[in-house]
Amino acid sequence: MIQLKADFVNNPGEGIVKAIALRFNTELFSKIKVPLDRKIVQTAHGIGAALDVEGVVTYDYKYPPVTNDEQVTTEVVNSLEEIFSGHLVEVEEPLMGGEDYVYYLYEAPGTFLFLSNPSNIKGQFHVHHPVKFDMDESLFYMATAAFVKVALDYLN
Repeated sequence: MIQLKADFVNNPGEGIVKAIALRFNTELFSKIKVPLDRKIVQTAHGIGAALDVEGVVTYDYKYPPVTNDEQVTTEVVNSLEEIFSGHLVEVEEPLMGGEDYVYYLYEAPGTFLFLSNPSNIKGQFHVHHPVKFDMDESLFYMATAAFVKVALDYLN
């Protein structure tokens, strides 16, 4: 699956369309990259010609998809169920996002997990990175407990 996101930036004298192509499957992406790139360039040039402006495409390829090792994920979930029974949430749908952690997964099997504890601000929860995002610091101990528990179980 490939997900395209677009962001339109209007500055005086220029119009910028920022598009992000996120993918779950690196092998599939490598097969369709060239025709996809060609279509994006054709589209940008076509829009530019229609508006009598130059259409320029600049690529900035980011992180490959994070792919958890099934065995490690099962071991981590089993370990954390012992101390957080009933509090674990399995993310069933793949999430689009980029993480440095993916490069560790190329070197050793592992699993990426979220320790989510957003604070309620005026009746709303805000996702990571926006200015209004806040965390409930009284729950930070859970992150430490999770990593210690997984490490001790792995060493045993």
